[in-house]
Amino acid sequence: MADTIFYKLELKKKKTPEDVFLRMQKFIKKRGPTKKWICSVDDNKMSVDFGDDISETFVLQFVGKQAEGFCKVEFSMDCDLFRDESSEYRAFLVMLHSAKKYCENMEISDDYDVAQEVFNDLDYQLKFRELNQNEKERLDRLYQLGFHNYEEFLLAIISEDLGMPEIFKWEDYLNKNSKNLKLYSGFPPISVIFEYYLYETSMIKKHRLPETDRYRYFGGDPPAEVYAFALGVGALFKCYDFLINTWGRGIQVTNYYIDKFLPVFKKAGDYEKCELAYRFMMSVYDFCKFTFAGKEGTEPACISSYSDKSGYAVKNIPMYL
Repeated sequence: MADTIFYKLELKKKKTPEDVFLRMQKFIKKRGPTKKWICSVDDNKMSVDFGDDISETFVLQFVGKQAEGFCKVEFSMDCDLFRDESSEYRAFLVMLHSAKKYCENMEISDDYDVAQEVFNDLDYQLKFRELNQNEKERLDRLYQLGFHNYEEFLLAIISEDLGMPEIFKWEDYLNKNSKNLKLYSGFPPISVIFEYYLYETSMIKKHRLPETDRYRYFGGDPPAEVYAFALGVGALFKCYDFLINTWGRGIQVTNYYIDKFLPVFKKAGDYEKCELAYRFMMSVYDFCKFTFAGKEGTEPACISSYSDKSGYAVKNIPMYL
């Protein structure tokens, strides 16, 4: 499948083109997906012939500290580009990514918005973190109020951050913001709730979600980080009725959830389930590089009592929107 990959590199002050070339050459081996590749270096230029007679030759040529170009490749994309070690496409991106630590700036894009997501996957690793002191105190306070169901506990957490009243309906808030929320149509309501939480309270790359181009203009997808969080955390809920996320950073969330989280979670008691679910939510939040800013114009409201009539009661989560 043809795909054109665009690249732009700017070296750090003390790094040279030779540093980059030597680094990249280490990822071209005489076995595996790179076995047919032929690499040559000439002064400030490195070339890679992929040996398939159809892909363009990759040429990385520096002018001073900068290099810019594109390369049309005919690699198969009918595989798991985030895990398949036999993929030439992935091997090419891994080679490019290897030089990132030498660059002040590196920009990668392609025709299908795949390359950057593979880069993100290589950049970030999901770490299952502990709760900090404030989070631990919040866990104990809400559990003592009666939030023993981990699903209701998580809904209580985000309800407090959103400044929700004691009794409310999620539909009222989601329907009001239906034009702003990218997952509103076709995705599980529980995931839309988590998208709404991000939309109102969180920043990504120093901007609130409503300020990003993905949300300012009608149509299109949200950032991949929103998918990873909304679908990944939504999957904790029994009412989640959707495909598992196997795209971009989301695949790391899915794999961790299935392989490492669930085996421990299934054996835990009520309190431990609340703690583990909270740790998972915050770990995914950090993994997606969100920062908490709070809902504009709203003070977080601490819940003072438990009620099964409230919006944080599981039975009151809408089944459809």
